[in-house]
Amino acid sequence: MELTTGEIVSLFLGIIGIAIAIGLSSYLYYLDKKRRRDEEQYYSEIIKENISRISEYYNKIEEISNNDRFDVPNEISKDLNDYYTRKQAEMKDLISYTNLYLTQWKSLKVKDKKIAQNILKKFSWIIYDYYPMHLPQETRNRKWADNKVTLSKFKEELMDESNIIRKIEV
Repeated sequence: MELTTGEIVSLFLGIIGIAIAIGLSSYLYYLDKKRRRDEEQYYSEIIKENISRISEYYNKIEEISNNDRFDVPNEISKDLNDYYTRKQAEMKDLISYTNLYLTQWKSLKVKDKKIAQNILKKFSWIIYDYYPMHLPQETRNRKWADNKVTLSKFKEELMDESNIIRKIEV
């Protein structure tokens, strides 16, 4: 069986077409893999940065709560009121965005994801239960006095957990 010139050209063009399709799909696969790796890196950096910011908020709130010049609860509540009034929206956004990014960090191990979620849970406690701005002042002062010990305990756990998250490599 002998092939005509038209059949040879068609066969040759078919082989070239298949080669181009294979090359193109390989290149697209490479680009997609690179994009996913870059996204993972981005999300991990953002989460680590957000956890550092959470640590800063913890430190500042603890500093205000433990300040020696505050023998009078009204002084403490005034400073905590000022701080929470200025920073509460930022702290809530920080929790929301970190939760969102945490769902996007696909390569994070389940154990490490639980640690990060635990950090966010404790930080939510700081915002909503430690000194709840939505409650009357007297109730806030009472909750604050009851929760001071828990704040120190949570801070120690936060430092341990945040060090684990910071060491994770993508």
